Amino acid sequence: MVILAVMGISNRGKTTAIKLACEQFEKELTSRSIRFEKESIRDDDDICIVITVECKLRIIFSSSGDYGDHVASSLKIAREKGYDILVTATRTKGAPWVALAANRGDDCIIELPPVTASVNAVKDNPGLYGENFSNLSKLTATNILVALQHIIIAIKADCRVDISLTIPLI
Repeated sequence: MVILAVMGISNRGKTTAIKLACEQFEKELTSRSIRFEKESIRDDDDICIVITVECKLRIIFSSSGDYGDHVASSLKIAREKGYDILVTATRTKGAPWVALAANRGDDCIIELPPVTASVNAVKDNPGLYGENFSNLSKLTATNILVALQHIIIAIKADCRVDISLTIPLI
């Protein structure tokens, strides 16, 4: 399994970015008439959604990564069900990162830091960054989609899921 770990400190848009990337991925599959199934695993503010694409590619998007047990739970579910890719949020250190490192097994972890800016930069340039880092989350979501596209090609060359590389900032 390939783990795409969206890393960062608290309140920097990891959850929002993963939600946006999942939504955009679904839209792209739908607009290209690529069949897929969607299964929601958890019902709370965080998402844990599995998308199975027609070429048997199974991706789990899990935005819950603030605590070690959240990350360990997502890893366990993904491994038990044989998913190909896990996109998960995690903190840069502490229990979530320890849980990811300790439970990785033979999995490949790709660290994806979120697009960041200082709080002062956001305050001084609200039009550029958006309120509460919203545009930064969109840029991070775009990075997730770009990484996903490369991972899909690398692990399933016969699975041509051509996804859009951008999420509109407006």
